[in-house]
Amino acid sequence: MIPVFAQVTLRPQGFSEDVQALSDAGVNAVELWLTKVEQFVESQSPETARKVLADRGIAPLAASYQGGLMSPVAETRKIHRDQFLRRLDLCQALGCPLVTILPELTGSATDLANGSVDHLAQASEWAAGHGIQVAIEFRASCPWVNNLQTAIALVSAVDRPNLGIALDAWHFALGPSKQEDLACLDITRLFLVQLSDLSGTARELATDSDRILPGEGELALGTILAHLASHGYQGPVSLEAPNPKLWQISPSQVADLGWQSLKRTMAPHALATKTSPAAAN
Repeated sequence: MIPVFAQVTLRPQGFSEDVQALSDAGVNAVELWLTKVEQFVESQSPETARKVLADRGIAPLAASYQGGLMSPVAETRKIHRDQFLRRLDLCQALGCPLVTILPELTGSATDLANGSVDHLAQASEWAAGHGIQVAIEFRASCPWVNNLQTAIALVSAVDRPNLGIALDAWHFALGPSKQEDLACLDITRLFLVQLSDLSGTARELATDSDRILPGEGELALGTILAHLASHGYQGPVSLEAPNPKLWQISPSQVADLGWQSLKRTMAPHALATKTSPAAAN
């Protein structure tokens, strides 16, 4: 497994400042926050962003996220499709191999389910044209695709080699997913794992403001990682804790504390942990 730091964990600031803080903490692989990168390239260029990362030895292994592509409203899908195509161009220029896709946050589950296979197939086809993988990230609060089992079924129905699953342990724990669902997961279809933790808050009431660093709470992160490691998962494991409380701390401190907590959480699975090959180049 490859430890990765999600850029969204750092407070809102410039892309270059993020890269500096991550580099100082020894981070060598990042999950990009697309909005931040887009803001940077408005005045710079994708090539400059790629150089900023390369100069610090940080590999962009994933980018989050794209919504709207699974909307039942054709006009909404078109707007987000155009944004997605621009983001695919950006990720291609940055050498980022993976983009996450979110299901719709509101609406009727029945309406959202209708056509979702076709919508996801179209998104994966666009990404394939750029040589990029896409991963559907189930969300606990969504009316449709709020659990691992449904995500597995969707990916299986689309059946495209560049389409897989992003497993966020937070949404796995807070939603209707069950530990037994992991047994149904084809590891070759798992493209990204995201970790954060929870402590002292009922899961029904938890929001992003309750996310804490992995290993500091009560979620069964070790059980998830042990299962994935035992089935041969070798992909990225990203620290993703978009908690506004963390943004009040200096980015350098968050980067350092977060990177150490991620490595400690992954340490029991050290035989399956490796450095990003892209970061080593």
